[in-house]
Amino acid sequence: MNNATKFRMVCIVLLWIALCYLLVSSGPFTLKTLFVIVASGIIVFVPLYKKHFRGKSNNTDEKHDKGNGRA
Repeated sequence: MNNATKFRMVCIVLLWIALCYLLVSSGPFTLKTLFVIVASGIIVFVPLYKKHFRGKSNNTDEKHDKGNGRA
């Protein structure tokens, strides 16, 4: 992972934390607020995890072999 990718990920994390802080500080902390924080975390971080951390070594050859008609 290069420095630009790390910088983008840090910016996304900091932005998500700031938005969660605004949500929590704007009203009472309820289960609905907790659900919104957890759901937004899943929506933001699962695609990042899938793209940058899961299966780094074994997915490069599989992408090239799919759909070429070989058995």
